[in-house]
Amino acid sequence: VLDAARPEALVVARNGSPQDGANRLKMSENAGGWSSLQTLDIYRLKLRTGAMGGGARDYSTLAELALQFHFPGEALAVIKKGMDAKLLNDARSQRLQAAAQAAATADAANMAKTLAVANAAHNGDALVTLGEDEWGNGKFADAISHIQAGIKKGVTAKDNAQIRLALAYFGADQKEAALHALAAVKTNPKWVQIAHLWTLYAKH
Repeated sequence: VLDAARPEALVVARNGSPQDGANRLKMSENAGGWSSLQTLDIYRLKLRTGAMGGGARDYSTLAELALQFHFPGEALAVIKKGMDAKLLNDARSQRLQAAAQAAATADAANMAKTLAVANAAHNGDALVTLGEDEWGNGKFADAISHIQAGIKKGVTAKDNAQIRLALAYFGADQKEAALHALAAVKTNPKWVQIAHLWTLYAKH
């Protein structure tokens, strides 16, 4: 996955420094493999930096990862971009789009129940996930509110939650708040690198 995602290329693209890119790649190798959720962030960055060099495969991978983590609104947006770029035009892509649409429809219909369950949960993980889903649907104010509430309640992966909060702030054009959230990612080495890549993206 690391080779396919090429995070060092993202750093070079945004920072202009091959050495910095090599250093980031070395950090990734030392920290071990990417998790599926971290891979999702890598592909999100690839999309935003114009680094989807894998063409249709990259768009499909990003959409499938978004669906895997129950973010159908984001998946639909990615599929649309792939179709607009004339890359996702086969039967498999159409099936992927139909699956994402069905999931998005169910997602919207169950939103009130999802929020109630998240509020009743013993920790804030579900609220953070809900906020990330809202981010993918362009509901940035709601995303910020729910992710903040989740963090306040307590989460099992604070670094991940801080990155989700940063993305919500980015969506709402609150760049400084986003950078502040990313600066709080300090524990897990792999999440630290993801936060660094998002920081480079924001600053350039």
